[in-house]
Amino acid sequence: MKLQPLPKLQPITKLSPTMFTSLKQCQLRAGLRNARAQQTTRSSTAALLGTIVHRVLENARFLNRNDKGLRTQAEKMWEDTVGEVEKQLRTSPLDEFLLPISRWKKYNLLRERTIRRCKEIASGHVISENQVVASERKFDSIKYGFTGKPDLILRREKGLVIIDYKSGELPDDPENREEKIALWQQQVLFYAAIIKEELGEWPVDGEIRLLNNEVIHIHIDQQKSKALTQEIQAVKANYNDKIAAGVSHSELAQYSEDNCVFCEYKGTCNTFWQNNPQPIPGTDKYGCLIGKVKNVTTTERGNGRLVIDSESTNEASQQWEIINLLIKQFENLKELKQGDFARLIDFLIDSESCQAKPIQTSVIWKVP
Repeated sequence: MKLQPLPKLQPITKLSPTMFTSLKQCQLRAGLRNARAQQTTRSSTAALLGTIVHRVLENARFLNRNDKGLRTQAEKMWEDTVGEVEKQLRTSPLDEFLLPISRWKKYNLLRERTIRRCKEIASGHVISENQVVASERKFDSIKYGFTGKPDLILRREKGLVIIDYKSGELPDDPENREEKIALWQQQVLFYAAIIKEELGEWPVDGEIRLLNNEVIHIHIDQQKSKALTQEIQAVKANYNDKIAAGVSHSELAQYSEDNCVFCEYKGTCNTFWQNNPQPIPGTDKYGCLIGKVKNVTTTERGNGRLVIDSESTNEASQQWEIINLLIKQFENLKELKQGDFARLIDFLIDSESCQAKPIQTSVIWKVP
């Protein structure tokens, strides 16, 4: 992805809950994600951490609750799962530099919360094996063209219940909190439709379980689920029609101050850069820069340094020094030449010193 051309956009044949949400927010981002999914690309650390959390929580019910070393069991399960994921990452040249997982953002917090949650699940475990209908099973809908993998489906007295674990937290702000819950409700209704098609039975409820023990209960309304399937099909058809017509990227891109700053493709999106001053603050002071390359240097030890001239919000030119660039992470850095334009995404920016340092998700795009 770094300093490389984008893949050709392809029609979307199957939609997941995440892809549907992304399509509604920005068709370009969703389309590029769909195209990238068919290629070898760098993994998302946040997504991989979520996968680790889900796997560990799913297996928590198998822990021996009568064993005094319950925490030790949970810790071993966590470490074993992390080891499995690290083994997978070592096989990919694009992912190897992410290791070790223990230095990822929020790693220690999620580890502790997950282990604590495992102990609670094992200690209060009342679910018998014959109540588990499916665990991390992928469901594909031929009728709707949907795909999804709920974490757990249980059978209770009132019927099927969808369980989904979330490694994140609910925002404190009431408006953002309600928006987050609405997205989770949409996901549960999405799952309900494809479960009904494959199992022949409508789930009656959903539960979103957070690591802080908070549980969001969602009643499944069949009519709302059916209406959602119609909306999803319409959104997918709209996108595919545009792709068939060969519309430009700018016609697919939709600017949003909240969503764009977290988009992994903003480096190539002219709509994003045209709607923002530079530099653009991101999460936890991570930000973006654009400018003309003044100097590029690399060392035999595999380190790089980049100097760019960037226009600030008052249109005055400002020189920025980007340091600590590992060639292993930015393997195509040497392709940049003096006079090229470059876009830097998700860097730790120090405005006082006019320096920027990369993090694991940092990307450098060469502007054509």
